[in-house]
Amino acid sequence: MTSRFLLFFLFLLFCSDRSQRIARARDHIDHFNFREAEGELLPFQNKDDAEARFLLGVCALAKRDLIKSRNHFQVAVKSDSTYRDSVTEVYLRSIKKHILVKDYDRAEKLFADLVRIVPNPNLGDEIRYLGEIYYRERNYIYAIPILEGVLESETTKTKIWKVKRMLIECYNEEKFYNRALTLIEELIEDGLNGSLVIARGMAYYRIAEMFKNAGEFDSAEYYARATIENLMPKSLIDDSYFILAEISEDRGDTARAISFYKKVIRLNPYLKGPLVARARARIESLSQKGE
Repeated sequence: MTSRFLLFFLFLLFCSDRSQRIARARDHIDHFNFREAEGELLPFQNKDDAEARFLLGVCALAKRDLIKSRNHFQVAVKSDSTYRDSVTEVYLRSIKKHILVKDYDRAEKLFADLVRIVPNPNLGDEIRYLGEIYYRERNYIYAIPILEGVLESETTKTKIWKVKRMLIECYNEEKFYNRALTLIEELIEDGLNGSLVIARGMAYYRIAEMFKNAGEFDSAEYYARATIENLMPKSLIDDSYFILAEISEDRGDTARAISFYKKVIRLNPYLKGPLVARARARIESLSQKGE
């Protein structure tokens, strides 16, 4: 009986000590005294105590120790899954802070750690916030996967349109022209024309250029003609005919090439600009070869 009482008494002492240490640690964290908080939590650093390990993770993250923070948070979530949202909130707060000071590399590492600790985290509207910040800061390569994730989960049509427009710009800047074209055509099908018809023409032209430079002439011809048939932007119609002329040259069809170069000149009534000069030079060179 005495031994049971002693054990019970020791248990109460431990619980009391733990509660006091946790309370003091939380108070230190609230006042940004992370070193003192870690000192209070030292007895729990290797234990499966979800609350203590969560607080240790907060301290490690504040001290910029990504490895320690990740390890502590992993134990916390494994020991008690209800800490998933708390861990997510801590990471998102830190990610926001680093994005706002343009430390994108660290923000990306934090986001990667969050996904490792909490697979499919409940990001809610926060993920859109992060994607939009990356987009506004022109950090397109980081914005793309986040905005793509938003697009998959979003259900409000006007918000879907907004995210698609952001992704179109991201894709164009990162030279993912086919992806941009897919979204442009989806928006046009939804009845959103206006500048999107011009954007579609620009996407057609960029894809034509890409295929021509890769030596894939059939695909290049298809998209150059698509640019012309799109009618906008008008400034790229003569450039598209120039691509068709170059393709004809590469195929050995001199007559057709000259015909396309002449169209380039006819589309420039004032006969100015480097494109016209290049077209004239090509006509002269091809004509001399044919003599």
